[in-house]
Amino acid sequence: GGGGGGGGGAGAQEIPGYASLFRYGEPEVVAERTHAALAEGYRHIKPYDLYWLEEPIFPPEDFHALASLRAETGVPLAAGENACTAFQFREMFAAGAVDYAQPSVTKVGGITEFRKVAALARSHDVALMPHAPYFGPGFLATLQLMTALPDSGLAEWFYLDREACLYGNAI
Repeated sequence: GGGGGGGGGAGAQEIPGYASLFRYGEPEVVAERTHAALAEGYRHIKPYDLYWLEEPIFPPEDFHALASLRAETGVPLAAGENACTAFQFREMFAAGAVDYAQPSVTKVGGITEFRKVAALARSHDVALMPHAPYFGPGFLATLQLMTALPDSGLAEWFYLDREACLYGNAI
């Protein structure tokens, strides 16, 4: 890491991440991709060793149903990739619906609204786990936010074979 330049405050030089696997229809393929990610050094893999259950209720804005499921099962829940404003996250937190908030910078209204969500999450003792299955500006904006925010969780990285990567070996 490293490199100077640009304004802004000091932030993290490295951000921990997890391998976000695609939905594979065959257990053998899931096992192969999981072993490959582990061999590359990933310690957090979606769906390996359940850390949270993501958006198990439809529609996703049914925060009371989400809170009931959380209370009845004790399973840590994550949601928010479909929430579009800090107001929706405030409702989610007030309902006690999640352990992990997953704002998506491209859906929630950009960097300013994302920062509002992060502050709300901190004030409600909800961990931040950004939703960022992107390859371009949305991913880069998420990484920038994660370096600037305390306790910003794990970076989501779509784990797949790429013909080329915009970031070279930086990720």
